[in-house]
Amino acid sequence: MMCDSSKIPPLREQISEDCYTEAFIVKTPRCGSLNVHVQGDLSTMNPRKPIFLTVHDVGATYLDFVQFAAHPCMTRVCEKSVFLHIEVPGQAYNAPDLSEDYKFPSMDDLAQDMADVLHYFKVPYCVALGEGAGANILARFTMNCPELVLGSILIHCSCTEASLVELFNYQVVYWYQGGKKSGPPPMEHFLVFHKFGKVLSKLLEQSGLSQLVNTDETSGKVAQGNSALSYAESVRQKVNRKNSSFYIQAYLTRSDISGSLKKNLKTDILLVTSSTQVHADTTQNTYSKIDPAKAALLKLDDVEDILSDAPEKLAYSLVLFCQGLGLLSSLPITTLTSLLK
Repeated sequence: MMCDSSKIPPLREQISEDCYTEAFIVKTPRCGSLNVHVQGDLSTMNPRKPIFLTVHDVGATYLDFVQFAAHPCMTRVCEKSVFLHIEVPGQAYNAPDLSEDYKFPSMDDLAQDMADVLHYFKVPYCVALGEGAGANILARFTMNCPELVLGSILIHCSCTEASLVELFNYQVVYWYQGGKKSGPPPMEHFLVFHKFGKVLSKLLEQSGLSQLVNTDETSGKVAQGNSALSYAESVRQKVNRKNSSFYIQAYLTRSDISGSLKKNLKTDILLVTSSTQVHADTTQNTYSKIDPAKAALLKLDDVEDILSDAPEKLAYSLVLFCQGLGLLSSLPITTLTSLLK
């Protein structure tokens, strides 16, 4: 049963000139206090108004989904929706270290506490929207509580235990830390491969850099359109490495849910992937484990970071998916078509 946190007032946050969220602290039985950032007006909630529950990936923050929802292509959607953005413990930019006695939750713990978040806001059901580790969490939540989920949109969702490639790249972190080897910073190495399927040292070499350093030279070369290097620099500057390692370890020690998907996924699922081979293969494998009557697969070519590189295409698919659930039916086809222009 969720602890009462109704007496804790929300904090209004200005994300950009025209984008605001309200931060709530929701006490849960397994994860402790979860920060939930609400984008939209909960006071106008009704059965036909979509409530999106988002969970971010490792090496990311809830702001990735805030910025996606605030994109101009999502304006009409946001007018008719509310987003509940989960901040996985300790994963905010420039977050302080988690306390020494804090036990970081497992993927199953996080999934189970999503129900407590919805109950706190008196939300009867939601559309789940997650990426990477967040997608895995929401897949578990969807199986655990099908009565609370109308449908799920899962980006780069893995349903198996960590692969040998994932584990090898994570071991690189300890190899560098233990042996004090030269080369790209270990956390950035792992997260760049996880997010982009690329080797950071090769990207640096191609850009004429030996390492990520906060200089005008680095900023200029990163700004030339290499989103992976830009991401690595953001991680270097803003991510709390200690806290991030806890989330990464939770993700890499995840249990295999592939055998449960066909039987226990009772709601519609939209799986989304980029054309990067490691992501496409992982998502295709997940798709093959789900009842084909319940699942759809969207592959976006020439895209690396779906939320930032292809928001229009994702928004278009999101609206069509929601309309199939009986939501956002008032958005005309002309509005959908304009998303792709």
